[in-house]
Amino acid sequence: MIGRHPGTADAALLAGCACDKVMKRFGQGRNEIPEDINPVDYVDKVPLSTKVIAITGSRDTTNPPELCRPYIRYLKERGVSARLDIVEGARHSFGRLGGSLAYQTGLLELGKQ
Repeated sequence: MIGRHPGTADAALLAGCACDKVMKRFGQGRNEIPEDINPVDYVDKVPLSTKVIAITGSRDTTNPPELCRPYIRYLKERGVSARLDIVEGARHSFGRLGGSLAYQTGLLELGKQ
């Protein structure tokens, strides 16, 4: 949303993000779905003033940290304030991510914008 519709939001907290859907499907031995909206394809359109915090679990096998690292790196290379926080031991479950200190801290940080 922050890249596809620039200006809609000035911050994003991404929990368990599939930030590169092409790589996700490739890793699963599946073909790309042309209709998929791939966040990494919109990095160049994310406004430089946007703040992005991505949170994922270290044991998330659905959307592992490796799917998010390049997205965060590309944003940073453009000058966007972005970081990835990994919740140790968490899987792809919002209950564990949403209750984490990383998530709570991220909400507070982004709410102060």
